[in-house]
Amino acid sequence: MTTSETGFQDRLKGSVHAVFVVAKWLHRKGYDVRIPAETGVIDLGDIFANKPDTPVKRIEVKGRNVVFTCANDWPYEDMLVSNEAAVNRALADDPHYVILNAAMTHAALILPDTKQHWKVIKKWASNTRKEESFYACPIEHVKFIRIDIEGE
Repeated sequence: MTTSETGFQDRLKGSVHAVFVVAKWLHRKGYDVRIPAETGVIDLGDIFANKPDTPVKRIEVKGRNVVFTCANDWPYEDMLVSNEAAVNRALADDPHYVILNAAMTHAALILPDTKQHWKVIKKWASNTRKEESFYACPIEHVKFIRIDIEGE
């Protein structure tokens, strides 16, 4: 296994808790939820969810070590969607992006119909230790919600 494959798998394992928090929240909201098994090197998607008689949605989950509850306390002018290459691979599925705060109590939703407003930025990625290209969504196109997995 190459160093990049090992790094990918380590990052994937680190994201599992955030994926299951979002999956539980979606399930409580009436969605059928499927989480693909962790196999291979290419990310095939975090969650696939739908309500009866509706199309399946691909949902990409990102856990961030940032404290936020809404647009007013988000500390930046935009929000990272994901690595440019990963987004481009997933475009055919029109994924929804769910970015969890550090406490996993609130989330930012970036919907596929906002893609026209995204821009590509270069940023140092601490997880890969190199500069990468990311899509970023202006904060005015991000929807903030509370994630309640214990009761609503």
